[in-house]
Amino acid sequence: MEKGLYLAVEAVETTTQNLDLLLKEKNLGIPHSRKKVNNFFNKLDNKEDIPKILYFDLLTANIDRYRNLGNLIFKKTNTGNYILAIDFGYCFFGPYWSSKEYYHDVSKRDLLLLNKSNWESFILKACLMNNYFLGSVFNLLNPFIDFKENPFANIHSIALNLTSNNIADMLKEVPDSWLVEGNHQRNMYLNFLLNQIKRMPGILNYAVSQRLFVNNKGGILTWPKEQSMLVQ
Repeated sequence: MEKGLYLAVEAVETTTQNLDLLLKEKNLGIPHSRKKVNNFFNKLDNKEDIPKILYFDLLTANIDRYRNLGNLIFKKTNTGNYILAIDFGYCFFGPYWSSKEYYHDVSKRDLLLLNKSNWESFILKACLMNNYFLGSVFNLLNPFIDFKENPFANIHSIALNLTSNNIADMLKEVPDSWLVEGNHQRNMYLNFLLNQIKRMPGILNYAVSQRLFVNNKGGILTWPKEQSMLVQ
């Protein structure tokens, strides 16, 4: 490891290895393994955080969560497990600023300017899919998103009440050594987030229309009205 600034998370006692073993059993077709996996998730103390994690990943264009179980950990609790999202290095379409490594037909700057046709479809595929199939981690979490009401409404309401200054202050905390173009890059991220917040209902409504959520029985989602102006 080279000298520099790194982001770490607190070490916690986890049950992630237990889940890894259960998933291997399930993939091998071992009897009752699917039931064991379901029992593991039914013991989650914070199932209501699953749609919050999904919303945040779509908002920030995190393209690495749903094909890689290593970006979630499951903290052991007295009553079961607690899901935690870690490793946000692939937000904003990946860690590279000028590379077209992931999308050969469009630059990262164009992506951050939302200069891509069929944006709702594109962002869902970029974040949730792997080789034209829904990512294995998304499929794992999907059954535990409750659609009795819009599961994304509360987190969207919080996002709506973020001002440009709120988000800019957060981006100021990013060390300069992690950026290529300093404040210009921060401003690109800022404007992307402001625009993406406005688009989130459309993105998730499109996901519903494409029947990506197994517990949704159809119909459009009900969203909170915008309570504050997002100023770029």
